[in-house]
Amino acid sequence: MKKPYKQPVSVLVVMYTRRGEVLLLRRKSPADFWQSVTGSLEWGETPWQAAHRGLEQETGVPDGSSFLTGTT
Repeated sequence: MKKPYKQPVSVLVVMYTRRGEVLLLRRKSPADFWQSVTGSLEWGETPWQAAHRGLEQETGVPDGSSFLTGTT
């Protein structure tokens, strides 16, 4: 059964290199805003699953498991 509202929990995925470079995504609207990969949890989804889904949806990386190392 689909819930009528979003679950009020979200994830933040911070991708970075060993040199300290951080991936930021430029928003379409407003175009002068930048953000990390984020997403709201879907009902029945774990934060880890939401992070994988968000990474794929927002960057096109099909399997984020090699990039995702942990949660806090």
